[in-house]
Amino acid sequence: MIGAWLLSQVGNARFRALIPMLILVATLLFAFGKQIHDHFAHRPVPRSMSLEHLSLLAAFIQLILAIYGGFFSAGLGVMLMAMLMLFGVHDMQLNNAFKNAIASVISTVAVLIFILNGMVVWSHALPAFAACIAGGIVGAKLAQRLPAQWLKYTVVGTGLLLTVYYAWTIYGRHS
Repeated sequence: MIGAWLLSQVGNARFRALIPMLILVATLLFAFGKQIHDHFAHRPVPRSMSLEHLSLLAAFIQLILAIYGGFFSAGLGVMLMAMLMLFGVHDMQLNNAFKNAIASVISTVAVLIFILNGMVVWSHALPAFAACIAGGIVGAKLAQRLPAQWLKYTVVGTGLLLTVYYAWTIYGRHS
């Protein structure tokens, strides 16, 4: 709700310059999420860091990603998968399923806010909605059939391609 509300107030022009960097960071977090998780999992938790503090940190990370997803969702899937990797969800199919569920909630709330604020151009939104449903169905079936390592390569490759695409779109054309 916060991200969609922010977008309705400020537009995405100010946020646009950060898009390639955010997608790249998310892609790298996803690619190395297991190593990062393992690194921290084998270190003792500081005595000052209680389970309550860890839960608050996890909730804060989720809040930041939800705000990002409501504001501008490019790369949200990669970021969510990276977050889930950091939280210990290393089974790629399970990670992908959780990512889809979380992204669906974030997107649904954002869309409702956009509709209530009269920001939806229905002639563009309805075909995009149909394509998202079809892509979600096909993508989920494909992800279930792919070996876990290939799914990871696909996600990392997609994240890198999105980084290059948005960097070129935002910075490259003006040079």
